[in-house]
Amino acid sequence: MNLTALQTDILRRAKGHERFMVAIAGPPASGKSRALMFVALDKLANQGVKQAIICVPERSIGASFGSEPLSKY
Repeated sequence: MNLTALQTDILRRAKGHERFMVAIAGPPASGKSRALMFVALDKLANQGVKQAIICVPERSIGASFGSEPLSKY
């Protein structure tokens, strides 16, 4: 996996917290953010996780979740 220096630094700093992290890699516009959203929803609904933070590189990606009826899941 080709990571930027910033991504490498973030992963280095997260060492020891791996059980709290999920990373998805793939080509642009392949549904990575949407897939991660459903992983987070499962953890919230079925695995006792109380909070999920999903970071995306563009506001338009985050805004695309606004119309999704998340309570349906």
